[in-house]
Amino acid sequence: MQYLWLAVLVVGVAGAAVVFAFRQLQTLRGLRHQPEMGADELRYLTRRSYARLIGSALLLVLAVLLAGLHFFHILDRLDALVAAGPQARAEGKQLTPEQHDFVNFAYTYVGIIALVVLLLLVGSFFDTLATRRYGMRQRKRIRDDRRAMLEEQLARLRQEREGRNPSASDSANGHGAGSGLT
Repeated sequence: MQYLWLAVLVVGVAGAAVVFAFRQLQTLRGLRHQPEMGADELRYLTRRSYARLIGSALLLVLAVLLAGLHFFHILDRLDALVAAGPQARAEGKQLTPEQHDFVNFAYTYVGIIALVVLLLLVGSFFDTLATRRYGMRQRKRIRDDRRAMLEEQLARLRQEREGRNPSASDSANGHGAGSGLT
């Protein structure tokens, strides 16, 4: 039963890696045909796509390593060693050199799997930071553009108001001179 779940996990991880890689390649191809895109946005999207392609490759490596658990019979041999452990301890037996080498190999193999997972997590963290930083820059740019647009509109309104005769329009409204908004 554990091999069924392992197979589902391997196929799922490998499938996700292929789908994510395909999407990033589509993004990179689409960026070539975006001449109106700003340099900052183009650089961000290109770097993000390459970083995510590396993540997809790591996912594929993870799928292969997980499949290796089955093909190298690591899980079966570890289960056999664990099952024989209480009896061997009762008889005072130690691991044979072959068993000791296998345990070292299994620890190294699982350590490599853990390292790949760690690299995926670190890559995801940096992807999130880069997206946040890019979003903050874009938000600041939009805020600055909006402020500049409002200042321009305010200057235009002031010019229109100064272009009219303020004393004539104020007395017509029943207000004295100098009561207009500035």
